[in-house]
Amino acid sequence: MFDFYALLVLAEEWEPGLSETAINSLHQAGLSRLRLGTDNWTAAFMNPQVVKLAKGAGYLVASYDSYDTGIPQGLNDSWLTAQLPSEITEKCHIIYRG
Repeated sequence: MFDFYALLVLAEEWEPGLSETAINSLHQAGLSRLRLGTDNWTAAFMNPQVVKLAKGAGYLVASYDSYDTGIPQGLNDSWLTAQLPSEITEKCHIIYRG
C-alpha cells in the first residue's frame, strides 16, 4: 500500500505554487518541458527570479488567461485577468491548437 502521508508537508512549509522549490522539484523529477499556469499575471510579475529559473529549466510560465480575449472596453475592467461574461462566452471561444 502506498503511504500518502509521506508526501504531506507541514502547513508552515507551504509555499506559493510558483516557487523555486516547485521549479527545482519538477526539474529533478525529470520534467523538461512544461507550461506552468498562474492564476493571474501578478504571480509571475512578483516573482521574476522564479520565472527566470523556470525558463532556464525549459518551462513556459503564463497566466491561465489574458486580457486579449475580445472583451469590449468597459466590461470586466476590474478583473486582474479576462474572465469572460456568459454573453461573450457563448459567442467567443478561445481555442489553443498547439
